[in-house]
Amino acid sequence: MNCVLAPHLSEEYKLCLDIRKVVFVEEQKVPLELEISDEAQSIHFLGRIDEVPVCTGRLRRLLDENILKFERIATLKEFRGQGHGRSLMQALQQYALENYADCKWLMGAQTSALKFYESLGWIKSDSKIFLDAGIEHYWLEYPH
Repeated sequence: MNCVLAPHLSEEYKLCLDIRKVVFVEEQKVPLELEISDEAQSIHFLGRIDEVPVCTGRLRRLLDENILKFERIATLKEFRGQGHGRSLMQALQQYALENYADCKWLMGAQTSALKFYESLGWIKSDSKIFLDAGIEHYWLEYPH
């Protein structure tokens, strides 16, 4: 899989939004206005296989707290379970290590994906479940 930066408003960015709309809005019924937010302040990534968009994710730095959030991680259904999400996360983590090693890394992870993120080294930073768009999540952090 090839993972590339998708600058805000670029063609690659639009492909990221297409993936997110399918996964979060259509599949998980997240309202579009909740899904599409903080776009210009985020660094977007697009994962492709032979030029076919398959997954996406973004990083967003909260300057006032020196936190880097890993967000909107999504893989299209027909490409799940094939290692593409893992490759995407490794690319995001490598980019973050090279550019944001001084930040605390956090993620609000859906409970259904908890084991996946834990397999990548993420740990629960709080044992309480919280709701985001009506979906159960845990706060995770990455000890880098």
